[in-house]
Amino acid sequence: MNTVFIQIINGLTYGMIYALIASGVTLLWGIMDFINFAHGELYMLGAYAAWLSTVHLFDNFWLALVVGVLSVTAIGIGIRFIVIPVLGKNPLYSLLATYGLALILQQSVLALFGPFNKELSMPIEKKFFFFGFEYSAYRIVIIVISLAVIAAAWLFMQKSKYGIWIRAVSQDKEMASCMGLPVPFIYTMIFALGSAMAAMGGIMAAPLFAVYPSMGLDIVLIAFIVVMIGGLGNFPGSILAAILIGEAIALGSIWLAPTQAFVLALLMLLAVLIVRPEGLARGLRA
Repeated sequence: MNTVFIQIINGLTYGMIYALIASGVTLLWGIMDFINFAHGELYMLGAYAAWLSTVHLFDNFWLALVVGVLSVTAIGIGIRFIVIPVLGKNPLYSLLATYGLALILQQSVLALFGPFNKELSMPIEKKFFFFGFEYSAYRIVIIVISLAVIAAAWLFMQKSKYGIWIRAVSQDKEMASCMGLPVPFIYTMIFALGSAMAAMGGIMAAPLFAVYPSMGLDIVLIAFIVVMIGGLGNFPGSILAAILIGEAIALGSIWLAPTQAFVLALLMLLAVLIVRPEGLARGLRA
């Protein structure tokens, strides 16, 4: 039972990281009809920013968190302007264009830092004690920070002027433009918000997993699965789906190999597409 309880918390940790990544995907895909396959590379760049800043610059993980988020957000905004020619066109064009960008970013990191995994020590070494067994305090911090960031993003979407603009564009881009809303600026905000959340996910995941050039490819596949299970453009649905996927992988790994546990996520996607193709959280919108 202790193993199951630990894996449940691990699953929540993974789910929160997946939720941060998938939130950006669902904003871009659901609102802009833009498939950003390079989104995983923003997660990867966040992890490398954490490693580079902590090991070689500041020796302070929390300062590296701020610097990494700001740096990757700037890169995400740069991607927004690079892909202007394919915005508003067939999503296949955006998929191919961002896949090319993903390869460029991946190979650039490989050339700069080499193919070997980078390790980052836990910024918090303390452990919590639950019912006679200990658990990493840093994993609890990941859950708390991720929940706070996701809640802040949701409040931004619901209560702020800019969030209302984003929701207006998601409902009718042409009408929003006719009403005077700055659609290009709103698109830039969406890219910035999605990039910041992806970077934060990568930075917080860096001490848990190895940092390597192709790590973005691994996470972006899970992010797209989460978005499809939660419902396209459905922000709360993506959070729910991310937690379910994280728990499925964590609990499945008790009895299955890691690759087989990942298959559970694919089976969940297949079941949802058959039973509820509109997503699990129908009726819950950002």
